[in-house]
Amino acid sequence: MVTAMLLAVLPAFGSGQQVVYTFTIADLGQGAWGGGSLRADGSATGNVPFSAENGQSIAHFQPVSWTQVDSDSVDICFVVRQIRGPPIFGSAFCLSDFGFVLDVTHTPIIVNLFGTEPTLLRVTPAN
Repeated sequence: MVTAMLLAVLPAFGSGQQVVYTFTIADLGQGAWGGGSLRADGSATGNVPFSAENGQSIAHFQPVSWTQVDSDSVDICFVVRQIRGPPIFGSAFCLSDFGFVLDVTHTPIIVNLFGTEPTLLRVTPAN
C-alpha cells in the first residue's frame, strides 16, 4: 500500500516544474517572514506567516503564482488565510497591487512594506 502511494506521488515531483527563482522575506519588526520557489510554469510555492498589531492579526500568505515583469523583476501573488483578527489584506493579493515588484538580485532589497520597520526582500535565480 505504501509503495503504491509513493509511486502515485513520485510523478508529481518528477514531472516537476523547474525552479526559476527563490524568494525570501524577512521583516525586521512585526510583519511577514518566509519564502519559497517560483517555478517555470508560473506557479509559486512556499510559506509566509504574517503578524501585526502585537499578534492581534495573524495570517498565512500562500504564494500561488508569479509573473516575469521584465528581465530584472518579478511580481508574486498570494492567497491569504486569516487566522486571527480582522483581515488586513483581503483574500488574495499580488505585490504589484501595492505598487511594486521585486528586483531579481543576489542581495536583499530593503523596503518599508508592513509599517515602520524595514523589510528585507530577495529574489535569487535558482541556477
